[in-house]
Amino acid sequence: MAGVLCTLFATIAIAQGPRYAESMQKNIAAMYQENSAEHYQKMANNFERIANAEKNQWHPFYYAGYALVMQAYSESDLSKVDPILDKAEEHLNQAAALSPDNSEVTAVQSMVLSARMRVDMSRSMTMGPKSSAMLQKAMGQQPSGNPRVMMNMAQNIYYTPEAFGGGKKKGIELMQKALAMYESFKPATDLDPNWGKPYVESMLKEWNAN
Repeated sequence: MAGVLCTLFATIAIAQGPRYAESMQKNIAAMYQENSAEHYQKMANNFERIANAEKNQWHPFYYAGYALVMQAYSESDLSKVDPILDKAEEHLNQAAALSPDNSEVTAVQSMVLSARMRVDMSRSMTMGPKSSAMLQKAMGQQPSGNPRVMMNMAQNIYYTPEAFGGGKKKGIELMQKALAMYESFKPATDLDPNWGKPYVESMLKEWNAN
């Protein structure tokens, strides 16, 4: 009973305005400190608790979904991937309902499809085009340019055979565009997504070396 009360009081505290922003910023910063499946699960749980307290805010649902997608990419046991992504989809759908036509949310929804292909590559025949279509949608939602959208488009193109319009050269060109976008990108608020630049830099280094 005492544990339940402590959780309740903690939830109420988070729901208070300044505490909400403080808690979000703390967890966003913490999320990028590790890359293990266990860490991303912990972060998803943290953001889910905040989301349950702040049901009208899209950011905690977004980050809970994003953390689960990253957990799915980090999970070595492929039998666990689909259930993780099912929950990620729930959070992202909630974020999309609260913030319609949000390029950031749509970009991570496309990542859900890409992550599902880890389980069975035969899914790429249907999920690959769907993921690409979602990225095109995300680009239309933010015509000024979203580097995370371009980053994911670059990955899709890089691993698509040249015969189907992809290939190494085109992938690198798009990833270079993503890096240029990161140089000038400024998130609208302190809670808005701003992840991905180190990954883009590492991918360009790897791809150019091969």
